[in-house]
Amino acid sequence: IRTFQHDNVNPFICAIIEPARICLITEFQPRNSLMDVLSSSNHDFSCKMVASLATDLVRGMLYIHSTKLRCHGNLKSSNCLLDSNWTLKIGDFGLQELRNAAKDPIKNERDYYFSLLWTAPEILRNGPSLIGTPEGDVYSFAIILHEMVCRQGPFAICYDLGDPISNSQYNFPSVTLDSNLAYMIPCMIDCWTEDPNERPDFSSIFSYFSKLEGTSLDFNHTKNVLSDNACIEEKKRALKDEIQKIDEVLHRIIPKSVANCLANGLPVESELWENVTVFEADLVGFTAIASETTPLGTMILLDDVYTMFDSIARGYDVCKIGTIGDAYIVVSGIHSSHGKNSAGEIASMALEVVEKMKNSGIEHRGKPLVVRIGVHTGQVVTGVVGSSTMPTYSIFGDTVSVASRMESTSSELRIQISEASYQALQQIGGYITEERNDRTDSSESLKTYWLIGKTLKAVQRREKDRSKEKSLCNRQSIISLTSTDIVIDHSTE
Repeated sequence: IRTFQHDNVNPFICAIIEPARICLITEFQPRNSLMDVLSSSNHDFSCKMVASLATDLVRGMLYIHSTKLRCHGNLKSSNCLLDSNWTLKIGDFGLQELRNAAKDPIKNERDYYFSLLWTAPEILRNGPSLIGTPEGDVYSFAIILHEMVCRQGPFAICYDLGDPISNSQYNFPSVTLDSNLAYMIPCMIDCWTEDPNERPDFSSIFSYFSKLEGTSLDFNHTKNVLSDNACIEEKKRALKDEIQKIDEVLHRIIPKSVANCLANGLPVESELWENVTVFEADLVGFTAIASETTPLGTMILLDDVYTMFDSIARGYDVCKIGTIGDAYIVVSGIHSSHGKNSAGEIASMALEVVEKMKNSGIEHRGKPLVVRIGVHTGQVVTGVVGSSTMPTYSIFGDTVSVASRMESTSSELRIQISEASYQALQQIGGYITEERNDRTDSSESLKTYWLIGKTLKAVQRREKDRSKEKSLCNRQSIISLTSTDIVIDHSTE
């Protein structure tokens, strides 16, 4: 059966036979099975489309009956597959002994008995030992034709078409059908007649279809038009999905309103924001670390640190502005519904960053990496600078500079906050601070505080799925890195 080649027969590739399972591998068809399409409300087939699919099915069965197989033996709508051009291809033919061995009526009782709806009555009466006949295939074709005409599944309308298992009087259906499909009903009735010797063969069925008004060429033309329209719709959906993915990535970097302006070629208005809190973190001794480490080693280190920071930031109402070397900058209070609590959002995040860094397992030459953090609250201006081809969204103002000074004069694994941030945290409540009295730098006239901890009254982390926070750094591309300067112990995560 691997040698079978026909436009309406799905190619068989191979069989994998193992003690516990049997796998049959065939060519993949993107539009799934005829049963899937008929049971979906997304497809409204025209009369000519139904005729075209039925003609494809007849052509495929004519070919199978002309081979040494002589019959299909398991023909049903779930075994009729549709390719991207809506051409029907028959699958699941041959290897009946293997298929019967794989059936387990007890384990899958419903599926087993449902599959028998396409089986001819003489085969059902003689038991499963009878492997299929050409006449049985014709009966199965009638049931599939009934599905395509009525679009309600096998035996789902009523039995006015005749009971396919009993020898009753056949009548036309009482339900309303498209008059253009009425010509199929006599063929349907002839094909599921009780006596298998009275059923037409597929050559007769093909001749019957060929004599109908509207040639098979017309059917194929209609199918090609439908296929083209479907392909256009699929491409539209694929394009929409890609745009959505791009937007999701872009909105993680810049606010949605700014992204929309840039996407539409509109100027981005600068905005003044009150009560904005800026967070800046820096790795202590990073300059020395970078000078002693290969560029790839430095990239790995920063990737692990930034990924951990991003995972923490996701639980708070903050916006990541960016990274400059080892400096990590986020703000709270812009494009946010929690502007009044911006200091609390940043303070709670900062405390979690310090706690995580203590147990991060990230080391440089046996020495754990440490971070220092600065926080300041005040006014900022947000806007886009640069040309339309290379725009940069950022924040501007003295608040950013003060936050940077808070960071540069802070200490290892400590959070230094300004007087403004301290006052904002006092209003929110729930944060433990102490005034800093050991300032010896040129800015010692500024009163600053250490942020030490928090209580239950403080802003709490909003639990989100951290599994989505995965590194985008392709470690496989740097697998040849031989430097052992950096040690990352992920067992502590």
